[in-house]
Amino acid sequence: MFPGVYGEPSPDVYINLLTVPELCGYQKHKDCLEIRANVTISELVTLCQDIGQTSPHLGYLTEIAGFLGNIAGTPVRNVSYD
Repeated sequence: MFPGVYGEPSPDVYINLLTVPELCGYQKHKDCLEIRANVTISELVTLCQDIGQTSPHLGYLTEIAGFLGNIAGTPVRNVSYD
């Protein structure tokens, strides 16, 4: 294995996070939105727009979607680590 940036050895094992269902997707609760670890920024923008428009008590999510849309470029927002 090649050393990392700081000269530390790379790990021998990698875990594909896409195979862990608890880390993928989201869950909408009565007054909040649970966003799990393996959601891309692009998915999050769409999710916030949709839920913000359909749920009056979560309307602030449309504003968050606007801010998230300014993060990096589309290719970076679409990155999902697996």
